[in-house]
Amino acid sequence: MELPTLDRLAKEAEKENRKKKVSWKVGFAWFALCLLIFIGDRVVHGSRGEQYHKQAQREFYAIAPLPSASAMFTTDHYSPWNSHKAYVYAGYKTDSPYSAIHDFYDHELVALGWHQVEDRPYPASGRDSGGRQVSYCKGELSAWLAYAGAIPDRGWNYALDVSWGVEKCK
Repeated sequence: MELPTLDRLAKEAEKENRKKKVSWKVGFAWFALCLLIFIGDRVVHGSRGEQYHKQAQREFYAIAPLPSASAMFTTDHYSPWNSHKAYVYAGYKTDSPYSAIHDFYDHELVALGWHQVEDRPYPASGRDSGGRQVSYCKGELSAWLAYAGAIPDRGWNYALDVSWGVEKCK
């Protein structure tokens, strides 16, 4: 009586070992496939993203800042490991009202070939602070001007961003 039970247990253990081997192989195959796709995407698209990053930099620095504004910070971001987006961004502080900021940048951007696509409220922490965000496009690049409104002092009251892959432009 004991032999059949031992044989059955041995067969079940063997079957379980085969499942583990197959499971490990399938997991490894998925990992290898994902790694190949990830690396392949970086090889294929990495140089394209780098080109758009350089273009975003040129466009950003071609836009004259508001004369009465002081740059409080700048951010320039591109990573070959996330080669589908790039941006150059700066926050400014000025005593000029939103209408003067908007008129100045609208004139600057249009003169450089940008076209406005949206003007919407810029909420802070989910509430309306009186801020605005105006979006522009030029080819595949996007730009936005954000006015903070009555947000408590963040060290800046408006920001300008030129990016690729963050907002959709055609």
